[in-house]
Amino acid sequence: MIKSLLVYINIIFLSLLGFFAADQVTVDANLPASANPGEDFTMTVTVKKGSVREFAKLQFLLPAGFTATNIDSKDGAFSFAEQQIKIIWTALPSEAEFQVKFKIKTLPSVS
Repeated sequence: MIKSLLVYINIIFLSLLGFFAADQVTVDANLPASANPGEDFTMTVTVKKGSVREFAKLQFLLPAGFTATNIDSKDGAFSFAEQQIKIIWTALPSEAEFQVKFKIKTLPSVS
């Protein structure tokens, strides 16, 4: 019973936390509407970081048959494994808004 009560209190606290945050973080990805098999394209992600300055992680899950390579991660540690793109920063770039870019490759067998 007490565990349930603590879980509900934590959920309410986390829900209310968003109301008190001065700046909201937004992430917008720019992708083509479709991609042909075997085609490459650039994925550009615009991050508006609000007041966040320290540790951050950006993560995307790609479908099977897609791979990603880093173009510009703004000094973040880029990795691609198990269909996940991850960029981890110990300190975010100083700009309030910045873009990261990666090249997405599709296999010729992707439908």
